[in-house]
Amino acid sequence: MRRIIRAAWPMAALAATFIVPTTAQAATATASGRAIIITPFEFIQVDDLAFGTIVPGPSNGTVTLDAFSGGRSTGGGVVALGGTGQRARFVGAGSDGQTVDVSLSAPPTLDDGNGNTMTMASLDLDGPTTRTIGPDLAFDVYVGGTLNVGANQTPGTYSGTFSLTVQYN
Repeated sequence: MRRIIRAAWPMAALAATFIVPTTAQAATATASGRAIIITPFEFIQVDDLAFGTIVPGPSNGTVTLDAFSGGRSTGGGVVALGGTGQRARFVGAGSDGQTVDVSLSAPPTLDDGNGNTMTMASLDLDGPTTRTIGPDLAFDVYVGGTLNVGANQTPGTYSGTFSLTVQYN
């Protein structure tokens, strides 16, 4: 036992002699904060539906955002560039155990402001159209969809609107 203690002690002392002090360094980053306060029986939009940056090809294609996961996929002649896109998010408040019926408007046509358009094939919810509010008194609704992209679609920023209606029961 004595030999182990003697062997461990000199190694610890030797390791301590090789520790070199370093100069402290600091870095600063900033971020913004945001809070949304809603009252019971209120329903608001929090995040927009964004298909992200894409490159059209010589053939028609699609971009799809999954309403459940927010995952983005492309098909046909479309290539997705960096980023992931973003599903729309809505938040509502009500009473514990209360049900709400959720309905979407028709998919919009997106326009670049110069007469060029793209149609949406679908808008999709992240769950059933009837939902039950839990004990936290709030609920989320996510919306995804599929965008039709034309062959050699004209470059630009395209936008359009849709609505989501909640009927409190």
